[in-house]
Amino acid sequence: MDMNFSGIALAMTHSVLLFAALALGIVLTVLAAMRRVSASTAISIAVVGFFCLVGSVVFHLVFGHGEGSPEPMAGMTFMREHGAYLVAGGILAAGLVLAITLARSTPPAGYERADDGKMARRSPGAAGKADFRSAVDAWYYVVAFGAPAAVVVIAYSAGGFKSMSEGLVVAGVIVVSALVPLWLMVSTRYTIEGDVLLVRSGPVSKKILLGDIRSVTPSHSILSAPALSLRRLDIRYGDRGQVLISPADRDGFLRAIGFEPGTAA
Repeated sequence: MDMNFSGIALAMTHSVLLFAALALGIVLTVLAAMRRVSASTAISIAVVGFFCLVGSVVFHLVFGHGEGSPEPMAGMTFMREHGAYLVAGGILAAGLVLAITLARSTPPAGYERADDGKMARRSPGAAGKADFRSAVDAWYYVVAFGAPAAVVVIAYSAGGFKSMSEGLVVAGVIVVSALVPLWLMVSTRYTIEGDVLLVRSGPVSKKILLGDIRSVTPSHSILSAPALSLRRLDIRYGDRGQVLISPADRDGFLRAIGFEPGTAA
């Protein structure tokens, strides 16, 4: 029973690593084609993808040939029989080259303030408040909901569920994994009331005085942020404050905080 569980765990690890490498390669290529990834970010994604790919190959070579299994194949025979590794590596390499090539362009300029550089002040009584939800990219749905589903499919195909309790545990994990992304989708909002910008996402909230905002620049950074899209705004405020957000109505948000839309790429 322990050996069977160990075999299933190893098979799952190998498959998940290979799936992750393929997924990262596809995401990198798509983002590069859409000019939504910088060269440094593309390199980071590619490094993680190649790490997953190498890990998958290592798991296959070291643990994939137990007693009664054929010996590891070598050279071109291995490569021919395992085209998925070549496909994943090729997609990662293509995405990296495309991203670096397209990233050789002038960085986007920042947005300009409205009213000749003066912040348009607002009062809670007169202006009320403006609420903006976050845009949601397709990759968010894939990562948030597709990855847990893929793990279940891989686990079931590798050995199935031996008992009802195992199935219930897996179902519970899937439900929890789905509720967290849903919570973030509902709660990630940017509210402007008076002279204050309130950024909320899940358990995180941040208050920023509109008068403290120094610059607003377009960004496609993949750093963790209260944003569910890579079409982001990089807001710098105070001395060293920074926040990345992704309002669905970008132009409306910019006007609400006193910046002119259309003055940057």
